[in-house]
Amino acid sequence: MTEHDTLTRDWRHDWLLMKALHDAFRRDLDQLLTTTADGAAIRAYVAAGARAIVSAALAPGVTTPAEGDALDEVRRAGVLVVVSSRAGSGRVLPRASLVKRGFVVADNLNPQKARVLTMVALTRTDDPAEVQRMFDEY
Repeated sequence: MTEHDTLTRDWRHDWLLMKALHDAFRRDLDQLLTTTADGAAIRAYVAAGARAIVSAALAPGVTTPAEGDALDEVRRAGVLVVVSSRAGSGRVLPRASLVKRGFVVADNLNPQKARVLTMVALTRTDDPAEVQRMFDEY
């Protein structure tokens, strides 16, 4: 087998894997790109063992009603919920409606950065108050 054969085979494997992932998660990918998300992805991630969900909400931390219901549901089940904004700028502040629901607010961190800080926080605690302190500090 030549190096070209190996590269071609690797490329085909990667393409088939990406196609399989796309087909399997098409609904989830579509949800990320629309404002009509129904919360199915949130429930699927938790069913698969996720300890936290970082919501890439509309500014300033607003989700669709169905997505909000799913976030409430997983929070009641003990999953940490962090709300951030996918807008180019702006903050998600600790509004009463978010605090009352037990959500952590990401302040000025975009969803990608909030995800990293959430992963680091989970190495120490899953207590929303302590994780919120980390978000407030960092």
